[in-house]
Amino acid sequence: MKRKYKLLTAAAVLLAAYIAKNTADICIFSVQDQKRRADTAIILGAAAYNGQVSPVYAERLDHGISWYRLFF
Repeated sequence: MKRKYKLLTAAAVLLAAYIAKNTADICIFSVQDQKRRADTAIILGAAAYNGQVSPVYAERLDHGISWYRLFF
């Protein structure tokens, strides 16, 4: 009975340490600046019909181009 209690306590401590380390890693990573210069961008879009983009996709493309010009 005492051995089960020790094993359960050890498992709980290891699990808590694992969760604490992952939480700390996520917090540390989230405050680091990840900006990098890129040659390409991915703009997920709506649709294109017969070589013509939809108005929604055209606005997304225009917005992506404006961001590119603003920051690069």
